[in-house]
Amino acid sequence: MFFRKFLPIFLFVFFSAPLPAKVESRESFHTTTIAEHRIEILESGFYSLLKRLRMIQRAKKRIDMEYYIFQSDLSGYLVLQALIEKARHGVRVRILLDDASKLFIRNPLSPFTANYLKNHHGIEVKYYNTNIANLHEYQRRNHRKLISIDESEIMIGGRNIGDDYFDIDPSYNYLDRDIWVKGPIVKDVAKTIDIMWNAPQSKPISPPSHPLGVFCDDENEPFCHRLVQEWKKGKMDSARFIRGEFLTGKRRIIVDALKKLDDMGLSRGVACNRLSFISDIPGIGLANGSTVGSEVLKRIYRSKDEVWIESPYFIVKRQNQKKFKHWLARGEKTYLLTNTLHSTDNLIATANFYSHLEGFIRSGLKVSLFDGSLPDGYPLSVTQQWNGRWGGHAKSIVFDDDSAMIGTNNFDPRSVDLNFEMAVFCDDSPGFRNALLEKMKSRLSSTYSVTTTQQIRNSYRKDTSLLKILAFHFLRFPSLLFEHLL
Repeated sequence: MFFRKFLPIFLFVFFSAPLPAKVESRESFHTTTIAEHRIEILESGFYSLLKRLRMIQRAKKRIDMEYYIFQSDLSGYLVLQALIEKARHGVRVRILLDDASKLFIRNPLSPFTANYLKNHHGIEVKYYNTNIANLHEYQRRNHRKLISIDESEIMIGGRNIGDDYFDIDPSYNYLDRDIWVKGPIVKDVAKTIDIMWNAPQSKPISPPSHPLGVFCDDENEPFCHRLVQEWKKGKMDSARFIRGEFLTGKRRIIVDALKKLDDMGLSRGVACNRLSFISDIPGIGLANGSTVGSEVLKRIYRSKDEVWIESPYFIVKRQNQKKFKHWLARGEKTYLLTNTLHSTDNLIATANFYSHLEGFIRSGLKVSLFDGSLPDGYPLSVTQQWNGRWGGHAKSIVFDDDSAMIGTNNFDPRSVDLNFEMAVFCDDSPGFRNALLEKMKSRLSSTYSVTTTQQIRNSYRKDTSLLKILAFHFLRFPSLLFEHLL
């Protein structure tokens, strides 16, 4: 499985030269609202899927979705069917997807499906930054993940649309986190949705043309025959997906479980009266780095007591490492929850992390690595009886005793310098901070701490196949060479 995910990413990075100084860059959108907001922190992927479906059912006028990945699997089917039902009743539905995901996921939402949604149900689908011919510009990815309903409620976080984000993939699932918000700040978030949707980089994609007469002239010729068969298969797979013909066996069990599930009591609400929303948006000029990433680093360096970081990847830019280690050496308690080689879905990023891990530990970073198991007491997972692997994917940070954030940004140079990211920060709220920290600590049961060189070596060998270990060592040098793109 990991080859399917990491090999296209590695090739994408390898053939991309460093970005030029002047490219299409990002500006900032930063708003703070002092008012009462209803908030839920969503740990369970299964409940998070249910919450999205309930949100869609409540829509009266407008549904906006923005995702880095949207897969044509069970969860994608359930979300699309809910969207189609609302579109039939006159609700405007817009879906903005990042174009690059089709390079490294097995079953992305295809242009055939997007075309069907538009022609039959009026659902608009756009793809962000489709110009793969320009690898410099193609590095700029829209990594934002959200659903907005009637500009009155939103959900933001680490989850894309795919079975592995909602605890229903039989082989690998993410330990992720979302935040649901209802209150005045939602209208400001909606402004950034319109900005991204109307950006010149956001474009609809037509379905592929029939190859005959365009790419080849004789269907009996082997190459042409193969192209035609692939085209027919893509069109047929899209039709089967929309009709739900794959709903058999365990998939049917999951659908039945969702229908019967009562969402009461599965997530405890928390309060925050000082809420900030920060997002990167397209702009023209010099690329100065992510507003979200800059805000995170600023808050970390400003912290005086303790910081808890949960991120699937942990890569500090080379030019920032000295400052970060100096800050660690000051003595503030800094805790990191991240993936080991066994639990990760991104081999090249993990190879870089291990190259620097010992130095960070010596500077004072307290590291806990996910071991691939399900945490004790993890809520509501229909896959608990399945033999699968779990990996961290949440993007959350706690600052001192009264502030915290949940967002889409990983702790890596790609999120800081290249991606469009977004995050919600809650300040002056010990209750929210404590609720998030409690959820982060609850995942420690599926981690182990590393403090010595031998423990570091043992951590990437533990439960890991020989083939994956060999690939990991092969990528150590490229991961350092292309660190700025990871």
